[in-house]
Amino acid sequence: MYFDEENMETIALALERAFDVNITIKDETLKKMIFYGDFIIESNNIDEIMNIMAATNKFNYHYKIRKNEIEIFQ
Repeated sequence: MYFDEENMETIALALERAFDVNITIKDETLKKMIFYGDFIIESNNIDEIMNIMAATNKFNYHYKIRKNEIEIFQ
């Protein structure tokens, strides 16, 4: 998976398809945030990807995972 100037809303849709999860972004400003990066689906699980993205200076968010539901918030 490769993201080049993709917003969080678009990334969430791609992650939903790749990992068969439902992602809800609670904050409108988070939906518009742009991310650059790439992940190997076979090497990273959804939790690892969410942690990596949250650790960047550009993205400052928190998330909760419950079974196949992910909630992203500030």
